[in-house]
Amino acid sequence: MPAEDIFDITKVNYAGLDKGEEAFATALNGMIDTLEQLEQKLLAQSAIWQGQTKTVFDQERQLWNREANDMSQFVSLLKQNINITNMNMQQVERINSQIFDGR
Repeated sequence: MPAEDIFDITKVNYAGLDKGEEAFATALNGMIDTLEQLEQKLLAQSAIWQGQTKTVFDQERQLWNREANDMSQFVSLLKQNINITNMNMQQVERINSQIFDGR
């Protein structure tokens, strides 16, 4: 292959994309499990709290839940983006194979 042709090739590591998607799914599930366990422990501890302590805890818990939801959505979007990239690259490869006769 002539030197000028080396830039005409795009190599995609589909297995790597699959592993990346799996890693983000695992991270998301692990994060959700950990946050749920922490919340259960905090709820058990806070059951006896009253007054201002209870009010502050409830406010902070709402913030915790919003931010945990934001993190979950972000990690989920990363996973989805990897999947979409994988599918798009496979489709591009199929189209290019048809255009260039598999060359």
